[in-house]
Amino acid sequence: MRQFLVVFIAVAWGVFVFLPGSVLVQAAARRAAFATLPLVIAVLLAVDGGKRWRKYLRWMYAVLLAMFGVLIWGGLSSIPYLVTAIILLWPEIRGCIPREGLKAQLVGSALVLGVLGPFIWWQWFHNPLPNDAQMIENFKAHHAVFEQLATGFRNHRDGSLFYESSSQEVRKLMKEAGVNHIVGAGGDFSEWFPKPYSEHTLQVRKTFYSWLVNTPHTKAETIPFLRRQLPELFEGVAPMHSMTDVSRVSVPITFDLGPEPGKVVFGKTRLRYFTSFINKGYCYFPQPPRVENGHIVNADYILKNNIYTRPGLRVFDLLDDYPPGWKRGECVLKRIDERWFITMCRSSN
Repeated sequence: MRQFLVVFIAVAWGVFVFLPGSVLVQAAARRAAFATLPLVIAVLLAVDGGKRWRKYLRWMYAVLLAMFGVLIWGGLSSIPYLVTAIILLWPEIRGCIPREGLKAQLVGSALVLGVLGPFIWWQWFHNPLPNDAQMIENFKAHHAVFEQLATGFRNHRDGSLFYESSSQEVRKLMKEAGVNHIVGAGGDFSEWFPKPYSEHTLQVRKTFYSWLVNTPHTKAETIPFLRRQLPELFEGVAPMHSMTDVSRVSVPITFDLGPEPGKVVFGKTRLRYFTSFINKGYCYFPQPPRVENGHIVNADYILKNNIYTRPGLRVFDLLDDYPPGWKRGECVLKRIDERWFITMCRSSN
């Protein structure tokens, strides 16, 4: 019966690991083989009875299997290995439990807590992402590279939206800095024109977007309008010919961590946030933002009303632990210097 259960887990897990990468059949097959081989070995050891050395071997392999699941796979992906380790040791576990009485209940509860307690702590409280000290150390070691990548992103004008795939030199710099994606951040990261909190800049933005919404215009008119009203926006950057170029210069830039540029890395999973992936990275703001009361101060406007400021993204002194009230789709920040921040994000799905 135990062998059947382990075979079932091995087959189900192998299929689960294989399918997401089935477009690249060979790579997916290698990944599935790597995932299932430890479980296949466990099938051979899941035999009741046997000599004492076989029991010791089963204990040793169960511990190694659990460590393999937690350290190599981590998150929810460690569950097949932890369950298989328990199945391997079930005869010994069952033999340690008294058959009746209060003692039986206490011993049983202690065994359950001993198995589930560390797992629940690991899944609920332990942050698997790099700590702030590691993030800052990496940033300082490659500060010039990060600045070069940020400048390159803002000056990218060849018509491709994907700066990260624009040249081998960019890929080399990304790999050196430990970055796999560079994108312009939208939404709550807001938009940052020169002197973002000045009444003049806010009025220009309000007038410009009101003009875009309410007045017939051509693409050729938008850039001259901004150049006349906000010439500082065009200083120190490559010539801008479209609103896509303006966006590249005015939005924050996020740098996702990963060993291979361009390779999709979804992030870590934890039972605490089982509907989301979590990850850490860096963010460059084109203009230094103010931080007040634990929030970025966003400068904004209403087309038919007033200019105003409002609390933006939350900023913390430490991101080694999970932030309180962390919502799906929310990114939180830790400041490194006036323009650079560490980001920790929870995906929206």
